[in-house]
Amino acid sequence: MTLKTRNIYFIILFVISIVFGLLCTAFFIVSAVTGHIDMNLDVQRQFTLFSSIFPYRFWGTVAAIFSFTVYLPVTMGFIYFGFEKTRSQEIIFFFAFLIACLFEQLRLFFPLHGMWKTSSASLIYFGRVILMGRTMAFLSPLFLALFSGPQHRMDMERNFLILVVVSAIVGYLFPLDTMITTSNFMIKLGYGKMFGVCRSIIVIFAIITLFVNNYSADEKGLKESVGFLLLFIGYLILIECDSYIPAGIGSAILITGTILYLKPLHSRMWS
Repeated sequence: MTLKTRNIYFIILFVISIVFGLLCTAFFIVSAVTGHIDMNLDVQRQFTLFSSIFPYRFWGTVAAIFSFTVYLPVTMGFIYFGFEKTRSQEIIFFFAFLIACLFEQLRLFFPLHGMWKTSSASLIYFGRVILMGRTMAFLSPLFLALFSGPQHRMDMERNFLILVVVSAIVGYLFPLDTMITTSNFMIKLGYGKMFGVCRSIIVIFAIITLFVNNYSADEKGLKESVGFLLLFIGYLILIECDSYIPAGIGSAILITGTILYLKPLHSRMWS
């Protein structure tokens, strides 16, 4: 992948993030004004870490999703202008994480026009796209840890394609329980605990590998690892939370982690 081609992809995602975010926001606001949002729903609490402390709040989940709407174009803008002339492979795999953040905005449609009371094709399709995005998100640190070295530079496109294809297969084949909608505006997964355990194992292994790789490099590399760990924690909180305070905590951690990850990476690429 040439530098010019990569930058074109960045521009495309930057434009899509703005347009898609505006469309989702506009549709949600119109539905709210016209009374087509059902907020009195029998949902299953999802984020067990905070569910016993913070009560479920419909608008808390909405706030968490809108965090991605703001976060994505701002981050994409910084990446494009900050890394426009660098060949950082790390940014390519971070690109997959940002696509996952884009897909999370589809959750805004679940409470509109009674969608999550049905087993419609739209509900299932949105759920599978979101699941594909979440798979891309937790595979991105693994691919970043294993395939971001100079020896993998020629295989970057192939590795990124593998990441996307594996995520698409998981999203398409993983069972969904369309009879249950969770409080974070998502269809319940058929084997949710198994998915969570696999996700945790992969992410922990990837983060440890990143720390080991960067520890032998320099101090900036270590900061990158800390930043990626924080941004991923923030992401996990935002996709699972259903209350105001966790949404605020997740947003703050996501932003802090992104800054800690990108700033030393940008400095190292230009040094």
